Amino acid sequence: MIDEKKLIAKAMQEISFDKSFLITSLKEVDYGIANAIKERLDIKELTGKDVGVRFVDVNDYVKLNVDGNKGLRKVPDAIMINVLKTKISDSRNIYIAISPDVNDSSLIHELAHALDYLTGGVLPAFARALSLEYFLPLEHLEHPYEFGKWFSYLRDKFHVIPDAEDTIVCILYEEGLLIKNSEIKNPKGEVLKRKSDAIIRYLSENSEKIHSIIKDLPGYLPLLRHRI
Repeated sequence: MIDEKKLIAKAMQEISFDKSFLITSLKEVDYGIANAIKERLDIKELTGKDVGVRFVDVNDYVKLNVDGNKGLRKVPDAIMINVLKTKISDSRNIYIAISPDVNDSSLIHELAHALDYLTGGVLPAFARALSLEYFLPLEHLEHPYEFGKWFSYLRDKFHVIPDAEDTIVCILYEEGLLIKNSEIKNPKGEVLKRKSDAIIRYLSENSEKIHSIIKDLPGYLPLLRHRI
């Protein structure tokens, strides 16, 4: 069984203060609804953690090449920076890198990851390791039930129209099909496989209905129906 604590310890050993400080020294930006989020979202009240969120420019972040990602073919609109990379030099903030033209759905998607993490969600590295160990779609482990709860909350609070992929996540959340954090943190192969199979079966059986909902949304791709 994969040990999350060992994964975290190993990752921490590979991160230097200097590299961490490069990230946390980046200039803060207010693209899209970032400023509205800063003004209206009380993270401490929601999570019980005295932690803030800082938005930085995603191109500036990629240029640092701290993840060996300087040569990315396409820079993402938004990405929650691995907290293990930032907490060494700034443990009081979660960092989210965003582009000047970030869409609202991508921004609250990454913020939902941050809120999920602050309330006990697993780190992305742990989800990836489980995906490989149990041969499960990574998306099923990266977007647990609690992520769906936070995304739905942010969607309603900031009146965001989710893109195609996030709409599918919302549907799965409302149907109660997303895997829970407790099931990911204390993995049992047969449970995870059963839950993952239920997601795939639901999407297959309801593909035409889901297609009619997402076909006109941003980010729609014909194959998207089979990704989540």
